[in-house]
Amino acid sequence: MCTPDFDEFVDQIKQIYPEGDLSRAYDRIRWYLTNDPICANGKPLTYDLIMQKFSDHIRQWNTRYGKRDKKYLAREIEEKRKTLYDFLGAKMYNQEFVMDGSINLERNGYLFGKFNLNYLDAQLTEFKTKIENGKRKAREQAGIPE
Repeated sequence: MCTPDFDEFVDQIKQIYPEGDLSRAYDRIRWYLTNDPICANGKPLTYDLIMQKFSDHIRQWNTRYGKRDKKYLAREIEEKRKTLYDFLGAKMYNQEFVMDGSINLERNGYLFGKFNLNYLDAQLTEFKTKIENGKRKAREQAGIPE
């Protein structure tokens, strides 16, 4: 794909990470496609490749740090997430952004492992019912009205 016009570019970048000066980023992406047309691995540098690598970079950062409250993020970690302008300036499109497939960072997978969530929900409902029945029975025995 050729470089889209600025409005299409903004629409695409908003879906990934729209921080920074987008007009400067757009100018820089056009400059790199014109003046630095080959990646470090010898493949041609394309708009699609840059956008895919930038998306991978943001996805990797979000997977590692994105669910933390910003007040708990160290400055060094915040600085690892680049704007598109900085991403291009550091030629990060030459890097690979891969997460180990065996790591499950999703909350439910981390907390519950391979248990079926429907099964866990049924167990929780049963437990709550037993607790409520026990409270009701204790109140009846003590003569306390509901």
